[in-house]
Parts: sequence; structure tokens; C-alpha cells
Amino acid sequence: MTRPKSKRPWSEVLEVAPGPLALVQAFLNTDDGLRRLDELATGDALTGWLRHRQLVDDGYIADAAAAQRAREVREALRTVLRARRAGRLAEEATLRLDREAQQTEVRVRFAPDGDTRFEAVSDDLTGVFGQIFAAYSRGPDAGTLDRLKICDNPRCRRAYYDRSPGGSSRWCSMAICGNRAKARTRRQRRGPSPR
Repeated sequence: MTRPKSKRPWSEVLEVAPGPLALVQAFLNTDDGLRRLDELATGDALTGWLRHRQLVDDGYIADAAAAQRAREVREALRTVLRARRAGRLAEEATLRLDREAQQTEVRVRFAPDGDTRFEAVSDDLTGVFGQIFAAYSRGPDAGTLDRLKICDNPRCRRAYYDRSPGGSSRWCSMAICGNRAKARTRRQRRGPSPR
């Protein structure tokens, strides 16, 4: 008997990163390997995602080159997070992100309660990257960046926030990717099934 597939959206399955780091996580999760969905696949798709998140004005329209650039930045961020977790360097990805960061301009805005937020100076993809990079840069100070991880399932690639006590979680969801990995390991241990 097969169980019906879960209809729950990923936003209900994944642990969401706290504060500004949630924007970095959302950007990384525009690529869903399990569902074969890329929200940055085309200029129109990128435009829709940016508008839905209210990161650009309604007048902004991304083209294919902008979508390609966004996918490259997303992959570089993913590579850097994986390398951080493994205690390695990701020089090429870091250089890619640094080149993009050099182009951004953000200003600090104060809220009435004294908290701060970053606001992009430009209303385009460079401004969006400025907001994403600013959110990422606050993670180490808040002690949260090391808990933003990429799922160990190579087909999944989702970013999740690890709230486990020891920070040792390896999968975005034990119910989804964790169980699949454990089942695969059991099958490999047993070897090929007799015919």
C-alpha cells in the first residue's frame, strides 16, 4: 500500500531561519530539486518572485540575463554555505559573491524600537542582492548563520534552518529526505534483492 504524497507546502515542512536570514533561505529555496521547480528559470519567473516578495517595484522587469545572474549568485551562496559547514574554502564562489557585493549599495534604516534594517539604494537586481548579502552578513553576529544549511540529499538542495539541539541535522526534513536517505542506506547494506 502506498501512502499519498504530502500536499503540505515546503514552507510548512522546513524550519524557517530567524530574522533577516529568512530572506537568504527563501532566495536559496527558489530552486527545488525534488519538485524540479526553479523560480528563477526565466526573466518572467524571476520578476514574479521578486514582486511577490516585494523586493522590487511593480515596474521592474527582469530579462534572461538577470535570471542567469540570479541563478549564479544563488548557486555561489549554496556552495559557500556547504563549504562553511564542511570547514573548507569555496574560493571561486566567494569571489563570485564578492564581485556582486562590490556593486551593491545599502543603507541602514532605524525603526522606532531602535532595531535596524538594511534598505537597498537601487531598485533592481543589484539592490536585491544588496539586501540578501546584508541579511547574510548579520547571521554570524546573531549566531544563526551556522544553522542555515543545505540538505544533504543531492537531489533536494533545499536550505533549512537547523534547530536541533546540537546543530547536527543533515536533512531539510527527516520525514522527507532523512527517511529516503535511511531507506537507501538499508537497501545498500542488504545488497541486490534475489530474483
